[in-house]
Amino acid sequence: MEIDQLEDILLSFAYKEDDEKQANIAFNKLYQEFSKFLYALVKRKLYQMGTFDEQIVSATVDNTFLLIYDKPPMNFIVKEGNLAVNSFKAYLSTVAKNELLRLFKEYYSTNLVFESDTLEPAFEETEIATEISQSLNSKNMQDALNTLSERDREILWTLYLY
Repeated sequence: MEIDQLEDILLSFAYKEDDEKQANIAFNKLYQEFSKFLYALVKRKLYQMGTFDEQIVSATVDNTFLLIYDKPPMNFIVKEGNLAVNSFKAYLSTVAKNELLRLFKEYYSTNLVFESDTLEPAFEETEIATEISQSLNSKNMQDALNTLSERDREILWTLYLY
């Protein structure tokens, strides 16, 4: 695709209210030209992230083209020496990456629910006799405190609570 064709497509998007039919034709041309590239790019990015879902790939690619259709880049300028296709692919890649991150953020903010009601408790609640529940250290500590005078016990107890 040449720079003139790409500029015509982007201008068609900008004036889609005036000529919707021409904008739809331009959208189809752009989609046919770059959808395979973008699909492969998003698929590779998902594999790098350690996940893959065909629906996420399709949604990301479709949303990317729809974003460009809704808000065409009017300040998209090809620098001297760069090919129009490569510059536009770089732009598409950036939009697709941002859309993919937005989809993940949206998915995890709405669908990540902890099912605390359905989880079974780790321990069953059972009543334990008072003698059994008192640990050996606690019993020894109580015996040691009982050997002290009441005044000394109160001092240690106050110090412990403090």
